[in-house]
Amino acid sequence: MIFTGLRKGEVRRLEWSDVDLGNRLLHVTSKETWGPKTESSTRTIPLCEPAVEALQMAWERVEKRSVKSSLVFPGRNTPRPIPRSRSR
Repeated sequence: MIFTGLRKGEVRRLEWSDVDLGNRLLHVTSKETWGPKTESSTRTIPLCEPAVEALQMAWERVEKRSVKSSLVFPGRNTPRPIPRSRSR
């Protein structure tokens, strides 16, 4: 995601529980089915204003979707992550 330095895989697996808009933080943590590239990749990233605005817009889009997902950027019409082929 722009302004965060996240890897593509991290963006694809980013969940709303990782986002703390109130404190302007993003947490990169291991998931049940996925983990950061290295142990040191688990981190907390401060969010700049453009990143906060982008996440707020993403939240508004997610709320309007008929298919609910915990992912910040779910695939089209599915609660699963965006396929790798579409995230390039």
